[in-house]
Amino acid sequence: MSVAAIKNRSHLLDGLLLYSPVLIAILIMLPRLFSPQFGLLDDGKSIVTAQNIARGDWGFGFDSTESRFRPLYWVSFAFLYNVVGEQPIWFFLLNAIVLCLTIVALIAFLRGLGTNPWQAWLAGLFFALSGAIIENFYTLSKGEWLQVMFIIVSLLAIAGYPAALTQRRKILVVAGSSILLVCAMLSKETSVVMLPISAVWAILGWLWAKRAGSNAPGWRIPYLISSAIAAGVYFFLRFLFTTSAVSTSGYTERYTLTISQLVASMVRWAGWLARDYSYLAIILLLVVILLVLRRGFTQMPLVLDMLVWMGAWVVVYLPWNFMTEYYMLPFAFGAACFAGLVLGESIVWHTFLTKVLAGLAVLLLIISSMNNLTTARIQLAVDSVNSQMMGTLANLPPGSIVYLNIQSANEYTDQIEMQLNARFNRHDLTVELFNPETGIPESCPPGACFIVTPLVDNQPLMTVRMGVFEPTQDSWNIALQNYLGKHSKWVKAQDFNDAFKLLAVDFPRLFCAFIETRAFCATSAPLFDNRLFQYDWVVYRLETP
Repeated sequence: MSVAAIKNRSHLLDGLLLYSPVLIAILIMLPRLFSPQFGLLDDGKSIVTAQNIARGDWGFGFDSTESRFRPLYWVSFAFLYNVVGEQPIWFFLLNAIVLCLTIVALIAFLRGLGTNPWQAWLAGLFFALSGAIIENFYTLSKGEWLQVMFIIVSLLAIAGYPAALTQRRKILVVAGSSILLVCAMLSKETSVVMLPISAVWAILGWLWAKRAGSNAPGWRIPYLISSAIAAGVYFFLRFLFTTSAVSTSGYTERYTLTISQLVASMVRWAGWLARDYSYLAIILLLVVILLVLRRGFTQMPLVLDMLVWMGAWVVVYLPWNFMTEYYMLPFAFGAACFAGLVLGESIVWHTFLTKVLAGLAVLLLIISSMNNLTTARIQLAVDSVNSQMMGTLANLPPGSIVYLNIQSANEYTDQIEMQLNARFNRHDLTVELFNPETGIPESCPPGACFIVTPLVDNQPLMTVRMGVFEPTQDSWNIALQNYLGKHSKWVKAQDFNDAFKLLAVDFPRLFCAFIETRAFCATSAPLFDNRLFQYDWVVYRLETP
């Protein structure tokens, strides 16, 4: 074999190893691809919007009533839905492809900025194993997966700015990055935070270059220009096509700048950070040690960039009244890059202390991955049981009345009715909430009158979103059983369930002795959680005389 062939094979092998975190992403997505279902959180809205677009209605009605503007979010789902229809496997296949492309872009971005292969590889690994991956890519109707993909690809594009030798190429790079950022903003509005992030990056980059006495053109100021152009285009489009202002009505009015809201959000963020990103504390300690050992850091400007990035994505969500894991996908990018840069640098310095700390960081990543595995299993179980229940409702006798045993209307109740109409064309079915005090009207027809109730046991609170909360649902199910005990004509028609042993380490429990929370610490659960999780839907039918 020639020397050239050996070198080519070596380069190919190096490339495959560098981008090997993509294989981990594929393994993560395989269980979802083998068990694809539409979910009961938001998917109904996406299907209705897709059907409206197919009829020529481009009004995005749900955003109009919620003071939002995310046309690309809706169109991305609608396009695929109107091509493949009721086949969720294709949506999850697209999710898998986007996840892989995002990891490739992340690694290529870091390599393009001169990081060593270890740093880029570790960043890709940490991102692939981050907690926010599961709910974003194991469910549909999320905006973060598109948002992050477009932002990371925009960074990859702008990383090529210093190598652009002509003015025309430089303009094209800035324009391409701007278009990608506009796409991110049209996928989810929080992407406008890229403007202040890029401004801080530009200032820090200028100060760093001035300190180093360098006049070489960097990528940070061009990226600030791209961000400013993108934000301007986004707000112009919003002004043209929407009539309501942010925070005046509907969904966005829950974005409030009050002390109580900010404090509550900080507590929620602290809990999620302890659960998914406990390794960041070790990484920060490694940064201090490396600075002491070397009085410098090869990639310090980029490390500071990622610290700014993480801080900005926390701050932008603090005024929001709700916190869930999938919001953290943008933060996960910064955390992964930060961890990769520092651990990749520590590999060069073979001191006992750095080795121990690096090993501890990896151990915490493994524990986080174990939690993510449990989260994925919960998501698959919930979606599978929900899908079986919806299939049964879709085949009820004509004119049936369905009573949902959920204490108050929520996303499940809205989505069940919406999907029965939009997915199954069962406009003849009536969906009502069950009230154990008033019971079922005597006019409800036997054989066509049903009560459906969810049950959940040992529900972890810090996991994927569910439309039921165990303590509340337990009390409502007890009330239902009391009602059924007094009305003997009701029989259990079907029971759909799934159960498995949890395997999770609930680090936020360590702080319950110091912080009181409304739900989390008030609900008992072990630090090492291996309880039996169970999720059910039970269908009761009123017997015919």
